[in-house]
Amino acid sequence: MSYGISTVNVHKKLRLDKRRGSENWYARLTLENGKRVVKSTKTDDLEEARERALKLYFETQARIANKLPAQTRKFKHVAEFAIRRMQDELASGTGKQAYKDYVSALRRWLVPYFGDIDIAKIDLAALTAYDACAQSRTKSRSHRAALTTTTLR
Repeated sequence: MSYGISTVNVHKKLRLDKRRGSENWYARLTLENGKRVVKSTKTDDLEEARERALKLYFETQARIANKLPAQTRKFKHVAEFAIRRMQDELASGTGKQAYKDYVSALRRWLVPYFGDIDIAKIDLAALTAYDACAQSRTKSRSHRAALTTTTLR
């Protein structure tokens, strides 16, 4: 099945497509699980597109070899992957006890805040904003807890 007006095979599971309405070539990589990664090469030059597509292929293969997700964009996906790995290690007895705390922190605090944010966009400003938000939540909970304790006495 072709995704464009022109297709060039680069590797067994890697193709370059030229789409209607775009001058650029798009790399289409088929993963072992059948999913596809499609990414613009941001060039209309076939040889440069071929080099960029091969770079994508080798980077993706390296990620898979290092037990990382093939494609990471959103924090939520990376966090889910990390949670699965930690839980698997805990279940097999090789995980660290701290993994339970990491999983809890990811689910309770980090995923709700950063979930739909692109991983590449989490910078110092985003972390500072998260820290301010977390501190304000903690203060409001501490204040409510103090009021509850005082009124119960």
